[in-house]
Amino acid sequence: HVDIQYRHADDSPLSLLPSHPDEHVFILYHDPDNPAAPIIKSTSSQFSLSGIKVSQAPGASMDEDKNPNMYVLRVTSIGADPSKYAS
Repeated sequence: HVDIQYRHADDSPLSLLPSHPDEHVFILYHDPDNPAAPIIKSTSSQFSLSGIKVSQAPGASMDEDKNPNMYVLRVTSIGADPSKYAS
């Protein structure tokens, strides 16, 4: 189960650090001028991002102040055998 937390550019970067060893954090940088091309980084040495799908979120409005996109991240375990995870 994934927990999503929103942070803003002026928040402390320390709040992005994992709070326990089994927590893996992915950071999505959303650029309002280019919402279809977010930058995503991982704080985990065990997982990496292998893909992203951007689509309009169900029920999202096209309000100028809000991002109507939904981001689905595909995550890969580093060192895992990819043949075990058929697409």
